[in-house]
Amino acid sequence: MFKYGDIRLFFIKIITGFALLIFSTILIGSLVSFSSEDPGFNKITNNNYISNFFGLGGARLSSIFYVFFGHQSFLLGFYFFYLGARFVLGF
Repeated sequence: MFKYGDIRLFFIKIITGFALLIFSTILIGSLVSFSSEDPGFNKITNNNYISNFFGLGGARLSSIFYVFFGHQSFLLGFYFFYLGARFVLGF
């Protein structure tokens, strides 16, 4: 438990862990609030109303992940969260 190494490795793991936690939270949130009506990958619409929780960026992110990974995108989001938690906690 708490195997960080030296101080430089400690900061690298903490920053990487928090970045993964933030990215996975945004990814899961945007996948949950995905709507096919929103603009996204290979889709241009004149719809000004975006129903995604994270706005236009979240709509595009969820669209890209749905196109390339399908419903397994949720597994990627949870895996990134797991990796981030491991880095932050130092396991």
